[in-house]
Amino acid sequence: MASDEFREYRTILSTAITILGNTPVAEYFSHTLKNLAFHDLTEDKSLPRHCKQLLGLGNKFIATPPYTTSAKDLHSYLFRFKRDLSLKVHFSTKSDDDDDDRDSKLYLKSKWVPDSTPSEVEVRIERFFNEISNKFCRRKAKLNLRLCERKLLMDIKADDSVVIALSDKGLGPCAVKLTRYISDALVHLEDNTTYVILSEDEARREVRKLQ
Repeated sequence: MASDEFREYRTILSTAITILGNTPVAEYFSHTLKNLAFHDLTEDKSLPRHCKQLLGLGNKFIATPPYTTSAKDLHSYLFRFKRDLSLKVHFSTKSDDDDDDRDSKLYLKSKWVPDSTPSEVEVRIERFFNEISNKFCRRKAKLNLRLCERKLLMDIKADDSVVIALSDKGLGPCAVKLTRYISDALVHLEDNTTYVILSEDEARREVRKLQ
């Protein structure tokens, strides 16, 4: 009887050692999240099994960059801020009677910048830039992904044969082969009862109607 109990205990211990031995060190010492939603829909299940732990965090999860934003990194965003503010000021003097354009959801993005901005606005923008630039200093950030997860994320991004899409009804991200993704999309796009192929001239006429 004792030998049977010992044999059962040795089997359980051997199984536990095998599972523990196959567990990555980073995963063992981490606080693993449960109920992560991710679906590997590739035919051969080619994605690594740890993808669920990473992609299951959802499309709203943002990986922390290695370093915080510096004043130099901020420059491009401040230029856009200055342009947006200059446009607001430039068009603020335009009356509603002068606006003959109809509201449209179709437009070409412009890079146009007003030739001049009131000096008072320029001075305030310059002061704002100087003040906010002093608040940003490049520092090493606290990462919210482990090194193995960051490497896995880069590998997934570099793999052009797999598409990471969002499932319907909030079921989380899913992985699907690019070839299948294209073929599934063509099933809908080639449906003549729903879509019609337009020539370039026909498309331009439709755009003008919507403007």
